[in-house]
Amino acid sequence: SRLFEESGYAVIRDRNFHLLFNAAGVPKRNFGGHKHNDLLSFTLELDGVPYLIDPGTFCYSADFDMRNLSRSVSCHNTVAIDNAEQNRFIPDKLFYLTSDASPKINLWTKTDKSVIVSASHDGYKRLGGLIHRRTITAWPASCQLHL
Repeated sequence: SRLFEESGYAVIRDRNFHLLFNAAGVPKRNFGGHKHNDLLSFTLELDGVPYLIDPGTFCYSADFDMRNLSRSVSCHNTVAIDNAEQNRFIPDKLFYLTSDASPKINLWTKTDKSVIVSASHDGYKRLGGLIHRRTITAWPASCQLHL
């Protein structure tokens, strides 16, 4: 298990347990390019079987609405508030996202038996100052997880 703090990703793994946690924001200088609204989402695989997935992009450029749907919060394992996006789409620029959300890794603790990762982002601050926080505690050897 390892935290990649600069990129905003954490991997929690053991022989039969694999979790990828995403706290990677929109780079401030490139407007999001290929980024999705998947902050604080995670994927989970147990015994080689994917249980929680990231569906990826099922439409690349032929249909703006379908592409943005596949990049939206609602297509990822994270929290949506009032149908708002973490980072707003720019209507006439298909590959752009605003940089509304600033993610932060708040905690990374690893012991012989467990891993705790906690992060937050402020992408919903425009909705009354809301902050989304997520903490995951995992016991990889026994394939246990607590959100």
